[in-house]
Amino acid sequence: MVKLDEAPGGKAPLIVYNIDGKDGKSVFYKSERMKLPSGSNPPLNKWVPMSFIMKIDTELLNSEGGGALKIYFWNNSKATMWYDDLSINIRERL
Repeated sequence: MVKLDEAPGGKAPLIVYNIDGKDGKSVFYKSERMKLPSGSNPPLNKWVPMSFIMKIDTELLNSEGGGALKIYFWNNSKATMWYDDLSINIRERL
């Protein structure tokens, strides 16, 4: 659930996906604006369910000997936002 109280300049915060290799160096980085499935910003002052899907090449992590996946909000627009019940599911396709 996400609640956006304001979006300065019409910009919502970013969701960032980052993979660091075992040595701590970034091997993958992607960011995208937090948007509804319709492509529009979440409505202001209302809790809305949000879902994000990111496909990751597991071979990339394997080639680095392991590492860390980081998923976070980057609020570079300085929007006032709230989030609750954040969960991350990782699935491997066979």
